[in-house]
Order: sequence, then C-alpha cells, then structure tokens
Amino acid sequence: MLRAVCLITRDPNTIWMQFLDQFKTYDVYVVVDNNNWKPECFNILYPNIHFYQIDDDLCKQTGFYNSSVAMDLKPVISWDKALYFFANICTKYEQIWFLEDDVFIFEEKTLNILDNTHKTADVILKRYTKYKTPKHLLTKFWHWDKITIQFNSPLFQSMICVCRLSKLFLKHLNEYVKINKSLCFIEALIPTIALKKKLNVKCPSNFDTIRWKSNYEKEQINKQNLFHPVKDINKHKEFRQQ
Repeated sequence: MLRAVCLITRDPNTIWMQFLDQFKTYDVYVVVDNNNWKPECFNILYPNIHFYQIDDDLCKQTGFYNSSVAMDLKPVISWDKALYFFANICTKYEQIWFLEDDVFIFEEKTLNILDNTHKTADVILKRYTKYKTPKHLLTKFWHWDKITIQFNSPLFQSMICVCRLSKLFLKHLNEYVKINKSLCFIEALIPTIALKKKLNVKCPSNFDTIRWKSNYEKEQINKQNLFHPVKDINKHKEFRQQ
C-alpha cells in the first residue's frame, strides 16, 4: 500500500527536515505556505523529501480555502494547499499522514505501529466530540459561531493537528468542496464528513497527548504517543536524545 507523510508548515526547519529525510517506509512531502521561500538548497540537502508550494489564488479558485479561518488565520494556509494537493494533484496514495510542525513524534516507527494496528481506517484522529444541537443554536460552544458547515446535526469536532486520511476520505472532501465552493474549519469538517459518510474512523489512545495547550518535558515523552503542542523545535531534537 502506498503511504505518505505530509508536513504542514509555513517555513521548513532543518531539524524537521533532518528527521523526515531519514524516513524509509513513507514518501515524504512538505507543503510550504510561504511562497517566497526558495527550495533550491533544501532540495539538495534533503533528497528524500518532496517540497511543494501552491499559489493562494489557485486554492481559492478551486474552493480549497477557509480551512482555518475560525482561528483568525488567513483564508489560504498550508492546510488548504496540502488538502488540495492530495485530493487533486497527487492522488496515488491510499493513506496520508498530515502533521503540523508543532506536533512531536519520536520516530517513524510510531506511525508504522498505528498503520499496522488500524490498516483499514479511513481517518485516524484524536477522540471527537459529538454535538446533537443544531448549529445555529451552538453559538456559545467551541468555535461554531465562526463556522459555516453544510451539514445538519449531529456535528462533530476534533483536533486535527495530526491525522491520517485515506484516498476515500479525500474523495468525499473533494465532493464537498465542489458542491459548496469552500472548505470550512477542518476541526469540524474532517470528523463530520468522515462520520456522516460512515467511514472507518479510529481514535486511538496514542492521540491522548494531542492537546490544545500543554508544556511537555522530556520525562513525559514516550515512543508510542503523538504530542502537541511542542512549538520549540529544539525540544524535538532534545526529546529524541533518550
């Protein structure tokens, strides 16, 4: 089965690149939000990584925008670009891991074990919350007042800073965008599409250390879990020195 890992970032960092360049069982992609970034040097230094930059206007024209505006980010960021890329340009992979650059994983094997445990899952993500109340009555809950999502209740929400999505899921996402001409906040859209379409969704305990806010120390780190947030990239290197 063809699998890929995609790092979502504004500007590539050498610590992340050194880590990803050693991967053996995945094709590795880095989707770069900053279109002024020059990839030439990195292409030479990290030959096992594919770097992609996509014009913001192309994403807007194709409806792949607004993935993160609920967080007061600009209409097109690297998430929009990565989803567009794997849903429309690079469609050969059966499963793709998407990682934001403040997610920490100890080693490639961490993802391998999850893949082997959940081989047929269409979506792997952190445990989700189900909302049975119609959206127009959810103005005091989470970020629902900032989201336009074209589904009736129940609706679903989960943190999406790291997730694995299948080709089938991306097909349904593409259909949503073609009909609605836009994404919406992916923390609502991804779990809601997956569960509305009755896809195979798994929420393993390895994601329990994916949190909105935390301050991890080295002694808390293990090889099995995924950790968020670890925004200090130097800590990534420190945590792997066990």
